[in-house]
Amino acid sequence: LGGPTAVGSIAIQLAKNAGAWVATTSSPRNMDYVKSLGPDLIINYHDEDWSKHEELVGIDAVFDAVGESEAFAKISAEDNKVVKQSGSFVSIASFDVGFDSNAHKPRFDFASFFCLSNSSKVQDKLASDLAQSKIKVSIDKEFPFTKEGAVDMMKHIESGKGRGKNVMNVV
Repeated sequence: LGGPTAVGSIAIQLAKNAGAWVATTSSPRNMDYVKSLGPDLIINYHDEDWSKHEELVGIDAVFDAVGESEAFAKISAEDNKVVKQSGSFVSIASFDVGFDSNAHKPRFDFASFFCLSNSSKVQDKLASDLAQSKIKVSIDKEFPFTKEGAVDMMKHIESGKGRGKNVMNVV
């Protein structure tokens, strides 16, 4: 969920590079941008409810990069078959799923809010993929390194209208 977001856009590319079939959500405004990232399916969340999309029935996992309200409740409902039994749900943007990754077994093998730890091995792999153009990082907007710049950047992020990373220029 959240293909146009900074993390979502990287997640799409990493999953595709690993050989996964990838579906994501997007608004019509961001469709072309998200399409350029290479997902197999883009669901226009203005027109369709991803949690009821027939092509998603039985997928292995949902990665929530946007914090959609009630996302975990939707797919953990007894009659929802989007994520297969013993699948996974991970959110970096909503606490709805909780923090105990084992709390939702046997329905989900892993379901939790997740904060990544910093690993030099992972950072080296990402840097290498970036240097080899295996992944691309889109810069949405640049802001000056000032109090006003920080406020403007946060307003832009909170607007939900951004796509890709936002940068504060120090120089």
